[in-house]
Amino acid sequence: MIAGLAAMIIILVNRPEVGGITQIIPKLSAINHQLVDLTGGNSKAFLMTNIMLTSFGVWGLPQMITKYYAIKDESSIKSATVISTLFALFIGAGAYFAGSLSRLFLAATKDGMPDVSGGFDGVMPTLLIKALTSNVFSIVVLSVIMLLLLSASMSTLSAIVLSSSSAVSVDLIGEVKPDIKDKHQMIIMRVLCVLFISFSYIFATMNISFIVNLMSFSWGVVAGSFIGPFLWGYIRIK
Repeated sequence: MIAGLAAMIIILVNRPEVGGITQIIPKLSAINHQLVDLTGGNSKAFLMTNIMLTSFGVWGLPQMITKYYAIKDESSIKSATVISTLFALFIGAGAYFAGSLSRLFLAATKDGMPDVSGGFDGVMPTLLIKALTSNVFSIVVLSVIMLLLLSASMSTLSAIVLSSSSAVSVDLIGEVKPDIKDKHQMIIMRVLCVLFISFSYIFATMNISFIVNLMSFSWGVVAGSFIGPFLWGYIRIK
């Protein structure tokens, strides 16, 4: 992922639309001087809210907490903290940097919306297709990026499906019927996994926008419900 992001940034910066690293700020400033404002310009409130939501909001999601089960001992926590922090900074900064270059590749409408199919959701796909299809090397980089996105999506899907199916089969059904056998719980969990994955495929292929809005709202509610006890437990342990 690090190599793919680095290759993507190098290709984007060296495209004629950008003209090199030294031309980024002058060209963006020529379009709109607020694009180079370190505070975010008129979009500072939205930018800060988005950063806080994507950075701190995910702390309360159950599928993120399950990753702590992979910790072997306390000594590995310090090294993992440094590595994960550097990784997150590079990936986050690289993603925001690549997105900031989209104004040099894509035109905007009179109301400030990107002139691409799908609105804001179509910015990055259109940018990648336009910038990374000029030669064989860039096409290979685009293919690697698509595989990385697919891999990240699959890992997130697996974590959500496992946590959801276990919540129903173990927590809910196990509470209602305490004498249920472990074998039956496992069967129910597997059936639920198949159902959840099938529903995810159907919703993705049908491109139902309502599902995306519902998912964003539900994730916000779940994260808001869990982040309080999570932080309180962390502070009490410290």
